Amino acid sequence: MLTSQKYIQSGICDGNYTCGVDGLGCITDALLRKEKVREAARWTWKGYRQYAWGHDELNAGSRTSREWFALGLTIVDSLDTLQILGLLEEYAEARFWVANHLNFNQGEVSVFETTIRILGGLVAAFYHSGGDELFLLKAVEFAESVHDTEEPRGKFGIGSTCLAEVATVSMEFSAVSRLSGRPEFRDTAMIPWQKLTSMQDLDGLYCTFLNGDSLGCSGNHYTMGASADSAYEYMLKQWIMNKNDSMCIDMYKKAIGGMRKHMLTQLWMGEDIGDVWIVAENDGGRTRSNILEHLTCFLPGTIALGHMYGINTASSPDEDDDLTVAVKLMKACYELYHQTATGVAFDSVLLVPRYSPEPVVDKGIGQFQTGTTFTAGSTATGNGNQQESSGKGRILLQDGGSAGKTKYAFAPRSRENFLRPEVAESLFYLWRATGDPIYREWGWNMFRAYERWCRVSTGGYQVLNNVDTVPPSVGNKMESFWMAETMKYFYLLFSDDPDEIPLDEFVFNTEAHPLAIWGTETDLTLREVLANAHGRLEASGVNALGKSAQYYQSNLMGMTAAERHKKFVNDYLTYYACGRDEPSTKNDAARIRTDADALREHHRFIRSDADNESSSWEARLAKRYYDRLFKEYAIVDLTYYKQSKLGMRWRTQKEVVSGKGQFVCGAKGCDAGEGLCSYEVNFAYQEAGERKQALVKLRLCPACAFKLNYRKEKQLQKAADAAAARKRKREQELEERMPNDPLVQEALEYVQRYAHGGSDEAGPFNPEAGIGTADFERATGDVAPPPAATAARAGGSGVAIDALGGTGTEGAQRAPAVITLPADNSVWELKPAQETVNVEEEMDAYFEGLFL
Repeated sequence: MLTSQKYIQSGICDGNYTCGVDGLGCITDALLRKEKVREAARWTWKGYRQYAWGHDELNAGSRTSREWFALGLTIVDSLDTLQILGLLEEYAEARFWVANHLNFNQGEVSVFETTIRILGGLVAAFYHSGGDELFLLKAVEFAESVHDTEEPRGKFGIGSTCLAEVATVSMEFSAVSRLSGRPEFRDTAMIPWQKLTSMQDLDGLYCTFLNGDSLGCSGNHYTMGASADSAYEYMLKQWIMNKNDSMCIDMYKKAIGGMRKHMLTQLWMGEDIGDVWIVAENDGGRTRSNILEHLTCFLPGTIALGHMYGINTASSPDEDDDLTVAVKLMKACYELYHQTATGVAFDSVLLVPRYSPEPVVDKGIGQFQTGTTFTAGSTATGNGNQQESSGKGRILLQDGGSAGKTKYAFAPRSRENFLRPEVAESLFYLWRATGDPIYREWGWNMFRAYERWCRVSTGGYQVLNNVDTVPPSVGNKMESFWMAETMKYFYLLFSDDPDEIPLDEFVFNTEAHPLAIWGTETDLTLREVLANAHGRLEASGVNALGKSAQYYQSNLMGMTAAERHKKFVNDYLTYYACGRDEPSTKNDAARIRTDADALREHHRFIRSDADNESSSWEARLAKRYYDRLFKEYAIVDLTYYKQSKLGMRWRTQKEVVSGKGQFVCGAKGCDAGEGLCSYEVNFAYQEAGERKQALVKLRLCPACAFKLNYRKEKQLQKAADAAAARKRKREQELEERMPNDPLVQEALEYVQRYAHGGSDEAGPFNPEAGIGTADFERATGDVAPPPAATAARAGGSGVAIDALGGTGTEGAQRAPAVITLPADNSVWELKPAQETVNVEEEMDAYFEGLFL
């Protein structure tokens, strides 16, 4: 494939392996490319964590947060990406937020969007953590919050809706039912499929927009792009997840057959590109529009996945099989990137003819022979639309000479790019299905373009408003699916290990969350773990999904924070040999393990058989608590605090067990345990040759806290000393002037008379009477009193404070003058480090997170 003239402007040329301006062109090894994607994911997380933590999404351009449902979408959507990419520190942060902050009390939300992102993300995180109950409990809580006895809330009975929203909830709710043993979630989510089968269709294609009350067509528009795409995707994937859902696979086969007949279109884009195939939009079988959307580009991957499961929708041996159709469709999708100046894709284009010779139709087979090259059964119009004909032949033309062909080109409908995943997704599936390295090369070119034009210097990636100029016009936001989908598919595209998310074990939902296929080893293993855990708890009279928190809170929440810490640590050391996941006895020899050991062992992809047979709920709870203590608190060395130099390190296992840095002052050499306060400090460190940083807690006694804030305290004291010196100087000057300056005497007499309840006849300062506001302020160094109030009347104490801080009326006590710092005294407003609540309240909240 030749590089387009526009694409050359991006500096990313096909087949050119020089490093280029971005330094990435010379990276050809798949493992190195995979690591670059991993670094990009870490950069994505850095921006979100720094500027939008806890909010739905990041506005990367403006470094602000963006709210949609107030559910921390990016965090939950990214959980399994962080697990799969091995970003364990980032994953630990995300898990902590889910445990302590994720709740579903936001009121009405989009069931479609939150199901694919939140519910899909939680279930996938449960699978890929090896069965972390936190995620399953949260998934069940979400399912309960949107569940209705008829349909998931928000699906029907609310007016107009679209095909994608109706048919894109079944996989996630089926997974929750499978794991929780509560069939009502799946039963409800499968209702839309049953209703769709009773609708009128166009050879398996369903109209895009629906009436939500009757689930009938609203309009006559048919597409596999926006508002319809994931419905066709789930027809196949619901069956892959559960082979008993034969209704769905029948719908899929019929729909792809209808797509071949009414949408599949072959166009010629010139000698350099050749023929491309697209899935055009259709108006009820009458006309086609040669529209290609980025969203439609999920289809090559989905068709390739169906091929891997033995699906072939060709109606005769003469037609291309499904894999061939997928390969042909993939080319046009890559051209969305290849035909722009930046190498970043258009979001939507219309393919229009550049010159239009009269087509010659062979009416015998109903195909164009001149090179307009649509699928059989269509005729061309001058505006890029096609008219359906009555011809029955549907054999795709083979590539041929260009004589007499109509050349088509992209006319952008939207020059924006939203960091969408569909093209990378299909490249991943086609790489798995064919092993053809061209898909990796295309994917690397796309990744390089995103790196060059969308990466933000402060962290994260931003959308583009115009991808066809160099440099491009940039947008602002970073969608959660950039991390959840696009980064994940790029990463897996460059993975040489077919067992890294094997497609015979997992099926991706439309938000790229890998869910276990029913009956696979992953599914059976985790179901056995759950069955054992549920059986033990039910034998004790505890419902494993929903009642466990109440059961343990009754015993634990009455303890002090230190007592709970001691209990959990002792339980952990009792049940486990330190550094192993297997149950142990108290006599097992303990070894010191690192924080990396704790994270790696707790968040493995699938736990070992020993884990499955292991321990009681108490043992697992103790282990969960123990593992969370690493990289939560740090130890600080304050030896050189006067030079503003601090040394920090992570706690050792011995310190974790003893509570050093948590219940004992975290300063090196200090054993104080009273009056501790928490301070959040940014900890920059180096690990395995890589510079990292984390927000950690320091628990310090008052004396060590003073050292931590020594520099600020010195600045504050210096400011106070300077203010006192200025006051003394002013007092001295006034004392020297008083005996000889009648103006000062008159001003002081006025203040005393006015402030002590004397006659108001003197009125406010009057420059014409010989003394004005400016004179008073010059003489006293203070602000002239307001004419409408007096100190004595306001306070009722009879105490008058004159300009020198002296006495006023009889019986008044001498009071010092007030020192007022300058208006720009922000430098002196130094607060020791963001103090938290007292230790008991803080630890109570910390422990409550374990029971969510």
